[in-house]
Amino acid sequence: MAAAEIWLARNPGHGAAGMRFDVLLVAADGTIRRIADAFRGW
Repeated sequence: MAAAEIWLARNPGHGAAGMRFDVLLVAADGTIRRIADAFRGW
């Protein structure tokens, strides 16, 4: 969440049209889990 806030603060024009952040979690065995629109409702 902090990284998204920092990115948005440094790139203020990018949020004008709306955006979402997806999160990718990578396990030690290489398994990948994607959480689409991870910050919705925060």
